[in-house]
Amino acid sequence: MQYFQNYIDKIKSFSFEKITEHSHRLSLQTLLEEIAKPNKNKIKILHEPRREGKFGSPDYKILNNSGII
Repeated sequence: MQYFQNYIDKIKSFSFEKITEHSHRLSLQTLLEEIAKPNKNKIKILHEPRREGKFGSPDYKILNNSGII
């Protein structure tokens, strides 16, 4: 699966000393979208969803017709 290799290549392209937590978010979102593509009408990916209740806010929320994956 080429999209996994593309993701790995992207995260290897910079040393850990030069990046932050957010540096590879676009690469991760691209990977998630590629994985979901065959089911794009059933799987939704939401970046930076709104905080719910007393819980923290995830970077991504991935949903299908049944709820949160």
